[in-house]
Amino acid sequence: MRLRPLLAAFAASLLALVASPASAGSGADLTGRAAPEITLQDGLNGAGAQTTLASLRGKVVCLKFWLTHCPICQGTLPEFQAIHDRYGRSGVVCLGVVIDNAEGVGPYLKSKGWSFPVGCDPDGRNASRYSVTRYPADYVIGVDGVVRASNGFKREVIEEELRKMRSAELGTVPAGLEAVRDAVEDGDYGTALRQAEAAAKAAGAGADVVAFAQRLAGIAKVRQDNRFARVDALVAAGKAIDARAEAERILSDFKDTSLEARAKQKLEGLAR
Repeated sequence: MRLRPLLAAFAASLLALVASPASAGSGADLTGRAAPEITLQDGLNGAGAQTTLASLRGKVVCLKFWLTHCPICQGTLPEFQAIHDRYGRSGVVCLGVVIDNAEGVGPYLKSKGWSFPVGCDPDGRNASRYSVTRYPADYVIGVDGVVRASNGFKREVIEEELRKMRSAELGTVPAGLEAVRDAVEDGDYGTALRQAEAAAKAAGAGADVVAFAQRLAGIAKVRQDNRFARVDALVAAGKAIDARAEAERILSDFKDTSLEARAKQKLEGLAR
């Protein structure tokens, strides 16, 4: 390790240790302001030098500045992993920016099984842009690149940003189908698809309604595939009962839609 990164990491560790275990991390309150860009040396778990906030625009970013050997930071990582597990397939990127290099943090990530993306900032340059004085320091950055929460991952903020993302992805909604937009914003793609496809099959349905239902079906299929992936993860973890319960929920959610057959096939596949 070069001397400068070593000194930066040591100084950062001291800043973390002077805080009591119960204290929260501290960075500048940037809520409502454009998030400062990040530039990484390298990364792990899918992050790398090419990872920037600009490259993640349109997604919700949960950004955590942390230190490899900081007990306070380590204590917050299970929650961070839980956010990644719950929202990672829904448009949320949990990016942990560590004041270390890949060689230094890699063994720790592997030993704990943390799978969220980790960007390496051994000189602490990115943390300085956020005026971090204690670690960890957490930010929620919206789909428009604006900081929506500072020094904490508020679930209601994440959910609201996801609603914006889903609405933007859905695009223009034909008159009379506003309830479809509401269902999509809530993440209820089964209900949204039932309503849209019923409208498309109704006598006198306009071409815009038919096209809208087809576009929504494509979006809903991706969301269904994401849920299928969660079923597969449960199976891989040896949680067969939980996997079947989730597959049954998927089938129920997409009942009476063009995606019902796919859900039924997934459920039946678990019994083989």
